[in-house]
Amino acid sequence: MTSKVIVTNQPMFTGNIFIIKVLLKIVFLLFTINIWAEPAVPILDDDTDRIELTHFMSVYEDKNAELSIEDVAKLRPEDFYSVDTTIFYEGISEAAFWLKVTITDQREKGPLVNDWILEVAFPSLNTVSLYTLAKHGGWHEEKIGASVPYDVRKYDATNAVFDVPMQKGESRDIYLRIQSDVAIEALFFIWQKRNYFDYQLSKDFAWGAYFGVVCILFLFNAHIWFRFAPQGYLYTAWLVSLIMTLVSLSGYGHRYLWGDYPTWNRISVSFFIFMFTALSTFTVRTYFFVPKIIFWLGQVFAFTALAFAIAVIYQQELYPTLSLVFLSFLYPTGLILVIFVKPDISRYFSISLGIIAFCMLVYILHLFSFIPPTKFSFYSIYAGTILWLIIYSLFFSADNIDSAQQATKEHQRKSLDSLQKYSDEKNEREKIEKEKIFIDAQNKAKSQFFASMSHELRTPLTSLLGYASMAKDPYIPDSQRIEKIATIEKSGRHLLQLVNDTLDLSKIEAQALSFNIVPVKTIELIKDIEDYFSILAEKKKLQFKVEYQFPLPETFDTDPIRLKQVLINLCSNAIKFTEVGNITLIVYVANSNTDGDTQQICFAVHDTGVGIAPEKVDILFDAFVQADSKVFKNLGGTGLGLYLSKQIVEQLRGNIHVTSTYGEGSQFTVELPLCTEGEIRWLNSSSQFDQLTYDKIPRLRGSVLYVEDDLRNQQLITELILRTGCQVTLANDSAEALDIAQQTDFNLVLTDIQMPIMDGIEFTRKLKLAKPNLPIVAVTAEYTSDHVNKLKQEKFSEILSKPITNYQLYNTLLTYLTRIGPSG
Repeated sequence: MTSKVIVTNQPMFTGNIFIIKVLLKIVFLLFTINIWAEPAVPILDDDTDRIELTHFMSVYEDKNAELSIEDVAKLRPEDFYSVDTTIFYEGISEAAFWLKVTITDQREKGPLVNDWILEVAFPSLNTVSLYTLAKHGGWHEEKIGASVPYDVRKYDATNAVFDVPMQKGESRDIYLRIQSDVAIEALFFIWQKRNYFDYQLSKDFAWGAYFGVVCILFLFNAHIWFRFAPQGYLYTAWLVSLIMTLVSLSGYGHRYLWGDYPTWNRISVSFFIFMFTALSTFTVRTYFFVPKIIFWLGQVFAFTALAFAIAVIYQQELYPTLSLVFLSFLYPTGLILVIFVKPDISRYFSISLGIIAFCMLVYILHLFSFIPPTKFSFYSIYAGTILWLIIYSLFFSADNIDSAQQATKEHQRKSLDSLQKYSDEKNEREKIEKEKIFIDAQNKAKSQFFASMSHELRTPLTSLLGYASMAKDPYIPDSQRIEKIATIEKSGRHLLQLVNDTLDLSKIEAQALSFNIVPVKTIELIKDIEDYFSILAEKKKLQFKVEYQFPLPETFDTDPIRLKQVLINLCSNAIKFTEVGNITLIVYVANSNTDGDTQQICFAVHDTGVGIAPEKVDILFDAFVQADSKVFKNLGGTGLGLYLSKQIVEQLRGNIHVTSTYGEGSQFTVELPLCTEGEIRWLNSSSQFDQLTYDKIPRLRGSVLYVEDDLRNQQLITELILRTGCQVTLANDSAEALDIAQQTDFNLVLTDIQMPIMDGIEFTRKLKLAKPNLPIVAVTAEYTSDHVNKLKQEKFSEILSKPITNYQLYNTLLTYLTRIGPSG
């Protein structure tokens, strides 16, 4: 088979290059020859989970892309050629390719008809059409691809996936027509239906872990560049364009972002590669400001912009290739500049440029079919990206921090020398001495913080990457996969908290920390804290309890996210530094210390832990400070938590203070002004409190219709409702739910708002016409004030925000269903 690459109307390769290309293919094929004999026809039997069909395919090249299925079905077998490589690959071509395979079902067990899944494993193909003979004559056609709207697909999958129903003993001819303006390459598989979706779940998890790591590293990189490097916005835009390029190449852009815009999907790769090329040029030009090469880089950028415009108008599939060729030369150029023009720049910057240049070169050789396609050549650009970001995060960013520290120390040293030079002897010397002590303490604290941050980042990142790699293996037992996913989640949350603390610190220093003051239910806020920390305390064999000192307001105005952030930090510290005893969260209302007419709502976190030395109390809320330098080695942490908590509380017009006895325990108290819109409704006793909360799962009787199109939310909410003893009926969309609700009586309906076919608002309007007294509760992820006001104007009985907590769900069920016994 001869691979074809069409990029211009003139021959691209000379005879010498062609010879090199052939030799490379021969060498590579020596390592990929399959020495085991394959049957002529793929056999589906009782033990078949998956068969790779590529070796069984026969191919016909329709050079003018004008033949119909009837024309192809009449071709002789000798008109087709066989696929002799692991991956079907034709490079960039304007032709259409017809692939034929005969499948035989020789099962002896199971149902008479079994649904098999045919997968075309390459997400960027423009169109993939499946043709099978219909029962009553003629051909049945199903079309999927990047140039087709995503919602026409029967299954939610990145690759093209088709149903192939087969009867026992049946033999069927299947035709596939593939046409694309990107490199044509694919693997073909036939799957048992249940096995395919297990594989798809593992695959989506692996890609989700990959993009999650990329996004976390992107946030950390962006923060470092904004904080320590000039023109950090340029580097951030560069990374965004790179991430969007990967999202487009992997097919997840079409699946989740622009599935309704197939035209955009066809040019998205070209556009994002153009943006990445342009921003790469500007970044190299800005970072290596060398006058001799500025003009040259400007000319290169002008050329690539012109190439993009021409390619989009005349032959847009050509541009990604031109851009990648250009980038493969740009990065080695930057590497040379590092070595010879600016040798003082970090060696890790050089290493990262070398890695991304090598991976792009492999991808280009793969794209032009200089080397046969392999998984390594296709995924080289993804592997290069993650290695690049990791090197930047762990080494180059650290060097930027070190450089900034050295510059700060040098500036401080010069300031102190100048101050000492012009001071009056004794008083000025004492002042200088105090300044030196303060600066040394700050520098020591910052050095300890950066060392702590480096350790804290590398530890969960190593665990996350390692377990993600193992978890994507489709053959490991489910129990082991669950353990690895739990470890990944724990490491990811830890890493995310570190990044959030660092970003919050930069926002505070830039006075850009945002707040959203809304009415908050006191009991709901505290129950969330209690549910979370009761489990953590129990794992450490401690007791976590909440003490309510009545009267308490039912609601008050504050920022719930920021207040939870403060309380979570205080409770986490209490559990961390307590080995024996208990932690108590005390909630009460007190008069203001400055104005007896002003009331405050107070939250006190008391522990029986190690306590704080008296000389450390005054500096406890400073940035980068930990009460004991040994705490990093023993318990971890960055020293930012209490500093951030103090800044947040002060922004909420409150105050935070601590009392402690060394060796006996500590109490941190947060005092906030008690503000509400309108008159305060007070809770005066525990009985009123019990009416608004729950301790365990209530025992209920009734039936619930749950309308939700997301499988994971269906499984979660269904399990929570079933635990109460109620019956649950599921509907995947509003049309199905409307039919069910009109035929069956329910006590309550829970409906998502954003759904296909018709949204939750339209569904509620139609259902209320038939059953005006049926309670309907809206479940929405868009919990903004405008959206909530819009929903309130409809006939919803209640509005719940995603993610739904157990507390919210069970209180809602208690409102509309019949309680039949005590909580269990």
